[in-house]
Amino acid sequence: MAIMIDSTQWISWIRKKIDPRPMLNPWLVRNSCFTCGIINLEVLRGIIQENQKNKFSNFFKLLYFIDIDKSMWDKASETAWELDRKGHILPLTDILIAQCCMNNNIWLVSQDKHFKFFKKLKLRSSLPVGK
Repeated sequence: MAIMIDSTQWISWIRKKIDPRPMLNPWLVRNSCFTCGIINLEVLRGIIQENQKNKFSNFFKLLYFIDIDKSMWDKASETAWELDRKGHILPLTDILIAQCCMNNNIWLVSQDKHFKFFKKLKLRSSLPVGK
């Protein structure tokens, strides 16, 4: 199982002063923990202390990084258009995060209510235990 941790989960851990490394270690050793530029940007911009920002910036380098290329932008545009027509006007950041996961068959760990509108997204509200 491969996972991507949504920005809201990272931010929650930071606010609660929880070190995510022990929880994520099973995925790190298998190169099964992913991130993307949108998540890194959302998380890092909100960190106030430079030493903590540097710590998380270095930690993100341990995760497998998914680039958002033209093809993914095109798919995200189509997904956004379809959701808009159904009355679900979602943040661009969430659309791109969901598209990264859907394109790469990755589970998204998030409690953000916006992600429930993506029918093909594999979504978890918490980390799987013991995986």
